[in-house]
Amino acid sequence: ELRDAGVDTDEDAILAVEWMQDMKDAGIGDAWVVPAHVERAHSYTIEDFRNWKDAGPDVVLGAEFAPGHQTSSDRGFRRSSLGGGTYGGTGFYAAMVGGLWDGLLAEGRKFYHFASSDYHWHWADGGSDFWPGEYQKNYTYINTKAKDPIQAVFDGNRSGNTWNVQGDLIDKLRFTARNRNKEAMMGQTLKVKKGEM
Repeated sequence: ELRDAGVDTDEDAILAVEWMQDMKDAGIGDAWVVPAHVERAHSYTIEDFRNWKDAGPDVVLGAEFAPGHQTSSDRGFRRSSLGGGTYGGTGFYAAMVGGLWDGLLAEGRKFYHFASSDYHWHWADGGSDFWPGEYQKNYTYINTKAKDPIQAVFDGNRSGNTWNVQGDLIDKLRFTARNRNKEAMMGQTLKVKKGEM
């Protein structure tokens, strides 16, 4: 988390995001910000997410709304976490209809949902974690013919054409929205006139 990584104030976090955006804009390097354990911190508000996205529109991609530690009895968050734990393994900010994530999307912000393993200690050895990718997986559509495959991963995550799954319930997904002859995939915008289907 930004505050747990030696960042002391909201302003420090914004400066860090601005620095990362400046490095990307200058072509020096690429990076992304996906805060983790956001409900567990009890300190983030929708204004924090807005401010980060405004400070780094190309580097702040979303948040880890599906936490790790999915073998724990609380599926990732203790009951003392904001929202009282997870809902089917997804944190309160994303699981609540009309909540924080819905609010960011309703404002037109491209803010995406990610999952993690938060691996520390495997469940078979007495811990509460799966191996990375053992239970929760992020799928990202990337350009496999790109010259730079690492940049293709960055670009894929940034595009929003990414999704996550728990327990391998699905392994392929194509999600599109259509209007007549126009189509948009996940992460894209489909513009329609008022009253059109």
